[in-house]
Amino acid sequence: MLKTGVVPKRKFYLSLFLVLSLVLMAPSLAFAYGDPSGGFLFQMLTPLAAMLWGGWLIFAGAIRKKLGKIIHRTRLATPEEPGSNGIENS
Repeated sequence: MLKTGVVPKRKFYLSLFLVLSLVLMAPSLAFAYGDPSGGFLFQMLTPLAAMLWGGWLIFAGAIRKKLGKIIHRTRLATPEEPGSNGIENS
């Protein structure tokens, strides 16, 4: 009752398993070594993190003061009365 050209699922999965097994067991040449500790990545990120941290330590006080002034101004601002912006409320 099989149509011609149709491979049953079981046969397909078996052939897929065999092909993948052969590919994974095939010898391959390796000419490089990947450092598992991520040495290059840490060498690049550590100075960047140090610069950001140093910048934060230097400018944190000034940033806090400016943000505090902005927040203080917004808290002191009085809300506008309805209709003061030229639009009538109905």
